[in-house]
Amino acid sequence: MLPKNLKYQNKVESASARAYTSAIQPQNGTGNYSANNTIIINIPTSPNTVLVPSESFLKFDIGGVTCGATASSYLRLDKAGAHGVIQRLRVTHGSQELENLDNYGPWVGELLALQQSSDGIGGKLNIMNGLNLSYLHNNTTREVFPALVGERLVPYGAAAGNAFAAAAVMANRTYSINLMSMVGSLSPQYVPLFEMTSAPLTVSIQLVSSALRFLTSETALANNSGFTISNVEFIGSFIELSDESIAIIRQSLMGSPLQYVIQSYANITTNSVLANANTSVSHPIPAKYASLRSLFCIMRSHADGAITHFSQSSTHFNIVDWRLRIGSQVVPYKAPSSMAEHFSELVKAIGSLSDVNHEPTLNWYTYSTNAVATANAETSQVMNQGTKSDCFALGFDLETYANADKDRIFAGMNTLNSDIFWNSNFGANASAPNVKFDYYALYDNVLVFENGVCYSKK
Repeated sequence: MLPKNLKYQNKVESASARAYTSAIQPQNGTGNYSANNTIIINIPTSPNTVLVPSESFLKFDIGGVTCGATASSYLRLDKAGAHGVIQRLRVTHGSQELENLDNYGPWVGELLALQQSSDGIGGKLNIMNGLNLSYLHNNTTREVFPALVGERLVPYGAAAGNAFAAAAVMANRTYSINLMSMVGSLSPQYVPLFEMTSAPLTVSIQLVSSALRFLTSETALANNSGFTISNVEFIGSFIELSDESIAIIRQSLMGSPLQYVIQSYANITTNSVLANANTSVSHPIPAKYASLRSLFCIMRSHADGAITHFSQSSTHFNIVDWRLRIGSQVVPYKAPSSMAEHFSELVKAIGSLSDVNHEPTLNWYTYSTNAVATANAETSQVMNQGTKSDCFALGFDLETYANADKDRIFAGMNTLNSDIFWNSNFGANASAPNVKFDYYALYDNVLVFENGVCYSKK
């Protein structure tokens, strides 16, 4: 065999294609949509066409947030930015459900803090998603540290002393977000719409029940914390392939159906009261998948929203230690019992401890503190330590082959026949809060395209 650099007959496969962008309006029009409404977007599945999910986005305006009797100078998006308006994201093809993620916004906010470097927050994520990197100070040590929050929604520089101006109604802001979905950031390949011609690809977006679920305010909001979403469009990036391209693809499949794997998330929610005493909780996690890659947990006491609080703020509530029971197996072998151990397990669940390029926005003051997250301590110049939206999360890696290429193998644990329980021990919580536990399962989702239909094998 001659080496390839001594072969001169390399054949370059060439086929024409046409890239284009299309603005797709929702089934019920571009708006106005309000709390609890569902936006339905039907992506056409034309022959020879693929969707480029990494370059497609949802564009919309947020407005209609009205303060009460007193105009407010403090309205700020939470750490998920514009993603926070989404309660549930569901993708279907005909009668086949491909993705379904409830409590979408809080988890996007957590992932942004865990995966996004603080260097990138002030640029495109600020303009597109409404995110901000604010520098807070510790009241005792005066140490300055970064925190991920959403942008201020009232004008700056219009009031006396160049401060934030009070406003009775929030002006409309336009955002464009790449959805955490197979039609967005979770798909590694072009979506083969040419193999889905039996029905459109439908994206259903249920909105949250209150503005206080995606922003914080220092004063009570009118209209039952109402808001409006308007000018909604899905800006899709598409490629129309030539017949030659389609023929090459089909030849490479050798008669088998087209299929590939994406990462998907599922949400399991429960509530527990944490008493003013040592408390143990055990929650069942119905995460039954052929390849379960990771499990995560975030805990919130103001998940339904409250003035002067960040509803997406997740804290540790004096957690002592935790372990999982999966079937007869108890993991990890040693229960994590310190902040460093909690964070180390979390990093392993989303990446690798050895990855020196992983620089999350998280730091000691946003991950390990347990303060009540109040918003009305902010001034025009600085943010008080209690103003931040905290980012505490737990995670456990269930992959067999850690930090390996997963393109051709399933590395997650098969839990189809296993009962899972997350067991946690807490120290005393003086206020005995009713805590919402959101568990998120990361699993390998196999998409199969056959006879014009796409279906999911989980």
